[in-house]
Amino acid sequence: MTDPDRQAVELGVKFKAVQDGSVIGVRFYKSKTNTGEHTGSLWTINGTRLANVRFTQETGSGWQYADFSSPVAVKANVLYVVSYHTPVGQYSADDHYFAAGHSRGPLRAPADGSHGSNGVYKYGAGGFPNQGYKATNYWVDVVFKPGTPVTSSPTAGPTTTTASPRPTPDPSATPTAAPTPSSSTPGPTPTGTGNPDSTAGGRYPERFSVGAPGVGKYRQSDARLPVPAGFQEVFPHDNASKEWDLYDCNGTVNLDRKYFHAFIYIGTNCHGTVNITNSIIAPPPGSINRAILVNANSSGSLTLNISNTTIRPEPVGLGMNSAPLTDHAINDCDTCTIHLSRVDVANTGGMCLCGANTTIEYSWLHDNYIAHLADPSRAHTGGVFPYGGTGPLEISHSRLEPGVNAYTGAAVPNYWQAITAVLFTQSSGGSTLRNYQVHDSFISLGAFGLYAQDGEGLRLRDNVFGPTYWGSTGPCGSGCSVTFADWTNNVVGTIDGSPTQELVRKPA
Repeated sequence: MTDPDRQAVELGVKFKAVQDGSVIGVRFYKSKTNTGEHTGSLWTINGTRLANVRFTQETGSGWQYADFSSPVAVKANVLYVVSYHTPVGQYSADDHYFAAGHSRGPLRAPADGSHGSNGVYKYGAGGFPNQGYKATNYWVDVVFKPGTPVTSSPTAGPTTTTASPRPTPDPSATPTAAPTPSSSTPGPTPTGTGNPDSTAGGRYPERFSVGAPGVGKYRQSDARLPVPAGFQEVFPHDNASKEWDLYDCNGTVNLDRKYFHAFIYIGTNCHGTVNITNSIIAPPPGSINRAILVNANSSGSLTLNISNTTIRPEPVGLGMNSAPLTDHAINDCDTCTIHLSRVDVANTGGMCLCGANTTIEYSWLHDNYIAHLADPSRAHTGGVFPYGGTGPLEISHSRLEPGVNAYTGAAVPNYWQAITAVLFTQSSGGSTLRNYQVHDSFISLGAFGLYAQDGEGLRLRDNVFGPTYWGSTGPCGSGCSVTFADWTNNVVGTIDGSPTQELVRKPA
């Protein structure tokens, strides 16, 4: 969420590593209105600056990266602070994120209060951030390389450098794992190698590491997720349909720390922005629809932002009819702008029947309900279904494994009978897909990994394709045409997400 604060401010996060290593650089998540020149810094916990860098060649929004002039050695189990400075405020922020500590690979971000505040800031022209407010995540992160530290000298002032374009770790305020190796530069050894839920060196999330705060590891069959502390329970407006209605939202609607025992219906008069954060959406058995239904045709200007949220319809019995089994978690909005970040989706027919402007990042799809249909061959389930057209659509740093039983790590029975692929880019009304890209993601356990139709200039790079039934990619078939502007470093992987050296051939 973008904070309306317009003051210059230094924003940071405290972190430590559990092993010696080197800090390579810093990154932050930029909102469209967070303009001007930005700098990044690494500090000791006592406020001594160890390195400073200026961000250059920034994009309009999204993750921005900058490497220090040389790596900075850090010691195991010693607290540091990484920060960035914005001259105009309007920074990305999520309150209460550090109510609990967070871990990623060898790095730890302590809970607010355990070592003073976490999520720290300092107003003004810059300086050591040491004040806290509501355990807020300011979406600034460190790029860390574990192993023998590379000795370096602290820099005296800002060093101009080009923001790194390489694939990078999972975007959380939790300091992340090592930077992903590129094809031209040797990188650090992935910390998740051999792990039951490998992240390919931090490229995509570990299982059960994203979603609503306070939600732990769960089974597909669990009747109901527990209500985390501080959440408000929300019940249906209509007990028959199990729907909770949102009408006339022409401004901004913020839904934070909610537990919805209903599916959400966003009505035709909603033309503003709906922000769903730190929440659980869990329609009960008997729900007539998916987790979020948007009345599409009249909502062309609707923006739907969902972050740190778990979408998991409650389970139903084998063979029972229930719409959440075969519907996507987000559905029926071909003209909306949709942004998903750190969203966990399970017990549905897929993540998103997406619109023309869609961004999915650091999110996870698993445990599609294929096995619990009376006839699994009728399952119209999969991963992400774009509507088609000019996009843009970008899927990055995500884990799309609809056919996995995440609790056990094994495949869901009958997953292969789903008639769609894990990632199915399809046309709508004869339109051609353009401006579509998928990168740094794990794609696994669908009938196919990727099934593309009528696409022009599609971009897929640095993805890991796990096991599938028919193959990593599907044929275009007769009467369709697909071209790729980029097909680079897509490799075969194991069911746990570990990459191999075997390349995936570009579809013919």
